Amino acid sequence: MTTNQPSFAEREEARRERALERADRFEEYANNAGRRSQAAFDRGTELSEHRPPGQPILNGHPSAPRARRDQERISGAMERGVKEDRKSSYWNSRQAGVERNLEKRYDPRVIARRIERLEARLRKIDRDIDDPWNESHRQQLLANRPEAEEELAFWRTQLAEHQEAGVKLYGPDDFNKGDFALISGVWCEIKRVNKKSITIGAIIGMPGRKVYRLSANPYGWTDTMEYSKVMGRKSPGELSG
Repeated sequence: MTTNQPSFAEREEARRERALERADRFEEYANNAGRRSQAAFDRGTELSEHRPPGQPILNGHPSAPRARRDQERISGAMERGVKEDRKSSYWNSRQAGVERNLEKRYDPRVIARRIERLEARLRKIDRDIDDPWNESHRQQLLANRPEAEEELAFWRTQLAEHQEAGVKLYGPDDFNKGDFALISGVWCEIKRVNKKSITIGAIIGMPGRKVYRLSANPYGWTDTMEYSKVMGRKSPGELSG
């Protein structure tokens, strides 16, 4: 790594700032479109006040040309209002998407899974360094390792800050067979506690339930769920109480 190359922390901060700037920009677009929409609707309402609803155009009457112009102006204003309202909704959706992605990137449970992947990547690099395809490959691995270590250190620091703030990350020591784990809003009964996951009923049987007991599993198999996706724990007594 050259000395003038930004650190991973600096690159990550720049990425975060760009995301926040996009969110702010999309919010501005949405607000501007919202104001244009409201102005168009207000104009349409103002024009319609001079023309009672349902009043027919009297063909051949001297008022007919003006009535048609008024009708076209009202319709045009309302169409612009609808068009700008859709634009506002679109940009609001884009803003929300950027904010969701940013929130997810820094979610402690997502970070925990990212750390696991980086640790696995480093283990693989170390294995391949000991048994490289060739010297060129070995040199590439040696060059990649510091970058992976730097990224891992950054995310470990982020996770530690979450934990210091009181975020609970669950592991095998937190559960016993028969306990319930909160996963995607559903309390799932645990069949088995594993080193890196818990065994619960078939995942496709979860939707629409608040509590998912093993006895209610409609399928003939079970699934495992990583601890990083567990949001809470209750004992059988706590759940029934």
